[in-house]
Amino acid sequence: MRKETPALFIIDCSGMIFIVSYIISLFYKISFTARMRGNIWQTFEEQKTYLGFPELMYMYVILKLCTYILRKSCRVFPVSTALARELEAHGVQKERIRILRFPVDSEKFRPSEKKRDSVTILSVTNFSFKAKYKALISVLPHIDEVLTAHKDVRYTVVGDGTFSDEFKEAIKKMKNSERVSYVGYQEKIEDVFGESDIFLHFSRMDGFPAAVVEAMSCGLPVVANPYEAMVEQIEHGVTGILVDSPSLKETLELLIEDEKIRKELGQRGRSYVKEKFSREVISEEIRREIEDLVQK
Repeated sequence: MRKETPALFIIDCSGMIFIVSYIISLFYKISFTARMRGNIWQTFEEQKTYLGFPELMYMYVILKLCTYILRKSCRVFPVSTALARELEAHGVQKERIRILRFPVDSEKFRPSEKKRDSVTILSVTNFSFKAKYKALISVLPHIDEVLTAHKDVRYTVVGDGTFSDEFKEAIKKMKNSERVSYVGYQEKIEDVFGESDIFLHFSRMDGFPAAVVEAMSCGLPVVANPYEAMVEQIEHGVTGILVDSPSLKETLELLIEDEKIRKELGQRGRSYVKEKFSREVISEEIRREIEDLVQK
């Protein structure tokens, strides 16, 4: 059997596996690079609000070790400009940072041909993070107003995690709770996109939410709050709509009542994803980065 000596170690996670991988790379004297999909410092700040002291101390040590390793990595690939700024702020040299998105399968995530008489608004989030579920809870009153005014509209929420029970309780307090469906985790999320007409994403904690670009790929008009990650993903009025809570009802009603605008936004969003997030485009970017690192 032929033995090969790897030239590069690329890790796409954080936490203990990240630390162990770095130690292995040192042992075998292999260049170490890291992919970064989320803000580990923001995550820790949130965990401080609900973790017990022993767990918090453990996470603090893990965070410090991960920060040290990121500074020592020969290259770090954040998925967004916002994460690149965070890396710089925590001591990673700017010349070692390269923004590298993730690919979206536009054949898997494609527009549905199904015809529907009603309109479904969809949200997908991770209920393991308090900042995410609280942002979504904050817009439920506006959703309720929309449902009151439009009897043929439904709201579907996908996601699971630590705070999902709190979200379910919030739904029960809505006037139109019978038209709100919390369906938990869904293995075939592309099918849920296919059954929806508008994608709504409100969050205060996202590195670069995959659900937003997946919804775009499915031809859904996307409505999101102007948080840094979504501002990178959405060109307001072109590939989606960026809006704060007070204007949410008006924006949703515009899309509910005007199918033409929904389709135009959805088509432009899908074109954007196919151009910027195809496997071919991302693979070529990865290839160039790896070749650059290996040659050095």
